[in-house]
Amino acid sequence: MYGPYTSVVQQQLNLPAEFWYFKGDPEYRGILEHTDRDQALAYLELSRKKVDAKTFSGLVQLFEKNDLYGKTIKEYLGEDIGHASPSNARYLHHSLLIKEHFDKFQTKNIVEIGGGYGGLCLYLKSMLDCNYYIFDLPAVMLLQDKYLKAHGLHCNFLSFESNLPEDFFLVSNYCYSEIRDKSIREKYKTVIEKSVGGFMLWNAEATGNDVTLSETFKDRKIEVCPE
Repeated sequence: MYGPYTSVVQQQLNLPAEFWYFKGDPEYRGILEHTDRDQALAYLELSRKKVDAKTFSGLVQLFEKNDLYGKTIKEYLGEDIGHASPSNARYLHHSLLIKEHFDKFQTKNIVEIGGGYGGLCLYLKSMLDCNYYIFDLPAVMLLQDKYLKAHGLHCNFLSFESNLPEDFFLVSNYCYSEIRDKSIREKYKTVIEKSVGGFMLWNAEATGNDVTLSETFKDRKIEVCPE
């Protein structure tokens, strides 16, 4: 499933940031950067309802920043935004949702399972005072590190042998629910159990995966909301 995706990632690692092209690569876009224009417009309307006009105007400045590298494929998203990757609208909406929940907990640490190219980290680090940690495939984490450093951002990268922060808020936008290897899921479940709270987007049924909410969270209190 991830072979062509990781191959594209590997090809970026020895290139200067200005020559990265992964966001426009069809194999890469099978995993990430595939939000379409109609979806983006719907996400933007949801985001406008969560913040005032001045705050919204400031947040959409992140679109241009996030589109700076990777040969982004852009769409026209309205007069106030212009042309940008539609995926920015999803990042913005999800970041606002995550902020709502993160602010309920007394922690400054976020641990993300599956960090893409670092886009969600870029948004959350721009919106929150937080320390950020990512679990992902080794080559993917190398690209995330380069991408975030190109934007002047620091992130910590984890393996299953790493020491977790003492307390942390867990994030996983689709990734965990799409993992088919049960042995890997078991390792991530120990991470989930140690979190003080979290935000997860669940895509198991849509991808035909057999992981369940009850298996993952056991007796833990969760709130389930349609996206």
